[in-house]
Amino acid sequence: MKRSTSVFLASIAVCILAGALGTVQPARAIPVSFGTAGPDQWAVLGIDSTDIAVGSSTVTGVTGNVGCAPTGDLHIVKSTVSGNVIMNTAGNLAISADSFIGGFVQQDAAADAILNQAVSDARTASFSAAALAPTGALSVVDNSTIMIVGGPGINVYQLTDFSLTNGFNLTLSAPAGGQFVFNIPPPGTLHMADGSEVILSGGLEPSQVMYNVTGPGKQVDVIKVMTTLRGLLVATERDVKIDQAKVVGEVIAGGSKMTDNSRGAVDGSGCSDCPTRTVTATSWGRLKLAYH
Repeated sequence: MKRSTSVFLASIAVCILAGALGTVQPARAIPVSFGTAGPDQWAVLGIDSTDIAVGSSTVTGVTGNVGCAPTGDLHIVKSTVSGNVIMNTAGNLAISADSFIGGFVQQDAAADAILNQAVSDARTASFSAAALAPTGALSVVDNSTIMIVGGPGINVYQLTDFSLTNGFNLTLSAPAGGQFVFNIPPPGTLHMADGSEVILSGGLEPSQVMYNVTGPGKQVDVIKVMTTLRGLLVATERDVKIDQAKVVGEVIAGGSKMTDNSRGAVDGSGCSDCPTRTVTATSWGRLKLAYH
């Protein structure tokens, strides 16, 4: 139902970000500036008319806020979004009767303004990361169990491909202040499956690791049971699929679709050094909307 979910009306312009997304506090140690597009604001953000599908299983869901811009549709089916849903006014929001939103839904001009700024900031973050010069010689992550020990500051790797399947793991470690950026330009992509995992050690947090999949190209996949990616997954021109797997951090997608289904999950709360997204209550309290 077009624009059927304009349930929250912004009344004071200066409160747009603080009120809609919660108390805004800067996340520390993000490799590049994400502005209003960062993990302190969103768990899932669609930035280019990206249709977002969350659901098809009762254990599926998003922990944190979901943003859908600028004309994309959002479908939540048999699932839970723990935070707020910020929805563009041109898109459709469909929520099944057995789904649940823990915060509020906003779909109005103020929501468009929030989303437009987040889109701009996400693209700037991706461009800034792509411009960083490599600091390490690693050029591919390809189905082997490896450990990368980084130094203080930003550790940058230019990869032709990032593929972890068949239970192979990547462990990342860095001293205090260390961060990682993996730039993956076309024709490369990021593909994880079969219970493979990115493990963070040495106090490294998901907000300190960025996977920057640039340009158009192959779909980004994090799929199959027990597969876990930790960090900020940014794919400004790619489709993204999370299926029976988990991303701990944030997903920014800019292709035609972003799917989080069949027991998949995006867990924004796993970023422990980012402030918990404070849900601002409305007079409706906790919403349960049904339009299917």
